[in-house]
Amino acid sequence: MLNGGISLDSQAAWDAWPETLPLLVWHGAADPICDPVAAKRFGENAAAKDKQVEMFDVSPPGSPLGGAQWLDGRSQQRGKC
Repeated sequence: MLNGGISLDSQAAWDAWPETLPLLVWHGAADPICDPVAAKRFGENAAAKDKQVEMFDVSPPGSPLGGAQWLDGRSQQRGKC
């Protein structure tokens, strides 16, 4: 049983996320293993000032590129990977 994520579904975990650390949550709405509602709740409540939360029914077109662009825009070492 996977249950490590339950520790992220709490006010303490949301408050512990550094405000200056960007947060990207991409989660499949039909995920049978990790609760999509909890993932969305974490993303919406985490203390990060720069965050993006997206739930999707299927893998969105171009999702790997979109994720790479999001990460690249926030990377300390832009263009070095």
